[in-house]
Amino acid sequence: MSNEQGIMSTPETERIARLESYEDRTSVLMVVLALVYLGIYSAQVLIYPMPAATSRTLTVVSLVIWAAFAVDLGVRVYLAPRRWAYLLRHPIDVLAVIVPAFRSLRVLRVITAGQWLVRRGARLAGGRTAAAIVLAVAFLAFVGALAVLDAERGAPGATIQNFGDAIWWSFVTMSTVGYGDTFPVTGQGEVVAVGMMLVGIGLLGVVSGTLASGFIARLEGEQASDMQELIAKMDGLHEELTVVRRELSALRAGVSDDQ
Repeated sequence: MSNEQGIMSTPETERIARLESYEDRTSVLMVVLALVYLGIYSAQVLIYPMPAATSRTLTVVSLVIWAAFAVDLGVRVYLAPRRWAYLLRHPIDVLAVIVPAFRSLRVLRVITAGQWLVRRGARLAGGRTAAAIVLAVAFLAFVGALAVLDAERGAPGATIQNFGDAIWWSFVTMSTVGYGDTFPVTGQGEVVAVGMMLVGIGLLGVVSGTLASGFIARLEGEQASDMQELIAKMDGLHEELTVVRRELSALRAGVSDDQ
């Protein structure tokens, strides 16, 4: 069996097509759920202390969304042509789904929600731009600040006790500067710190690569423009030489007639 382009269809390509089709259809929904999940997490961290009834309601809603993430992962694994390989390529998704939904693991779950948002949101975006990079940096700094504040607040000897300290630490860590005035003292906070360092290194690579690509594209454009100008000049010279040859031929013909 073949498609309209004459490419043979196999069970693997059909499963890949179904997986991509499913992700395209559910991208908007999963982005909305991830945003709601991150909003709930933000409220749970920033509104401190929170009324017990409000906290219970938000916890129930977050667990429902968490269950939706689990169902989404299950569907994607079912549709994937190589299921074990797919699981290995998405370790954070797997860990966030299989671990119990305890408060101590909210950091892992919010990172997963951020990953869902970035990956599914990328399917809706038109491409990577400078504005997208700036938004990604701000988003990751905000999530990192929430995560480290959630882990550190109230811990003995903690230097990060409010959101101002947390956002300062987040930007300093992502930039790989590391002033050392604020730092995590808990195990969860150190896990967040390692993640933020890796994110910072990755973002530096993305920014450097984007700038380098821009410079290269500009140089290539200038070289292409110079080459086109040179070709145009050569074409002009060729036309002038053609005219000169015609005139010389006419002069030779006139001299021959006079003789």
